[in-house]
Amino acid sequence: MKLKFHGVRGSYAVPGPLTLRYGGNTTCLEVRAEDDSLYIIDAGTGIIGLGQELKNESLEAKLFISHYHWDHLQGLIFFSPLFNPKNKIDIYACDNKLQKKLATQKDQSDPVTTRLIKKENVVGHKENKFNRPKEAVDNLMNTEDSYHPIGLEAIASELNFHEVKKSSVVQGSINANYKFLDTHPQGYAYWKFEENGKIMVFASDYESDGFRKTGIKGTLGESDKEFVEFAKGVDVLVLDGQYTPEIYQRCKGWGHNDIEQACHLAKAVGVKTLMITHHEPLHDDDKLNEMYRQTVKYMKSLDENIKIVFAQEGMTIDVGTGKIATKEGFML
Repeated sequence: MKLKFHGVRGSYAVPGPLTLRYGGNTTCLEVRAEDDSLYIIDAGTGIIGLGQELKNESLEAKLFISHYHWDHLQGLIFFSPLFNPKNKIDIYACDNKLQKKLATQKDQSDPVTTRLIKKENVVGHKENKFNRPKEAVDNLMNTEDSYHPIGLEAIASELNFHEVKKSSVVQGSINANYKFLDTHPQGYAYWKFEENGKIMVFASDYESDGFRKTGIKGTLGESDKEFVEFAKGVDVLVLDGQYTPEIYQRCKGWGHNDIEQACHLAKAVGVKTLMITHHEPLHDDDKLNEMYRQTVKYMKSLDENIKIVFAQEGMTIDVGTGKIATKEGFML
């Protein structure tokens, strides 16, 4: 299993000369199985570049959505493989508190939507009045409310929507399952991908409830304990580390870790490689370099030998070997 980062930024995209090393696109992770099967986590602006890389291929892909905040969906309608009739794309999401709101934002009796998204393509939910992943995409491409110039009728690929129930496993070359986190505003699903005994957990929007409630570093709340149990012993942990400790004090409750609490969570999990992601959009390359050094120093103070990596656009990692490569012209 190999990972490639196409977007590592949180909140909003920040392209420009000051973010060349780490990148300015919002969250998108490409996951390749040993048989080259394609899995994607989240559809921030990073998925646009991924789509350009894939545009000449006919493909089958599984897209997993962690939650419905804009920075994890805003690139989806510009993902070029959606418009290739040779492609098949399955979108997976879980129940969360935002879904009911999405269901009420638009009248689902719209004839174009009803005609295009046939019930038999909403896998496992033929009798449901609403299907939440479908509604999220429908709202993004809602021409009636002028959010986008084209509607779902423009999508030429075979598009299937799956609402994954708790404790379910999405079977494939890579097996995927999730845990639901309610400490992130409107909720968040962190995903575990496993192939031949090698495991990666992706938790890009995570705030420790233990630290948030007590202010004591290393404290694990109930949600943290569930997370640690779920992620125990993984090879690669992709984890939220958006804030410095100083900034976190101003942003407590916003749903994101500081780098020091991320270290404590990684220690509790016992991970081999910690990859920090969901970088603060106001932090340029120099600031992220500084935060990387602070994180390495803090992890050493915990007497841990966990490898620290700050995720960069274009960066790849082999989950089995731990080998990392960066895009041309940039160092690790």
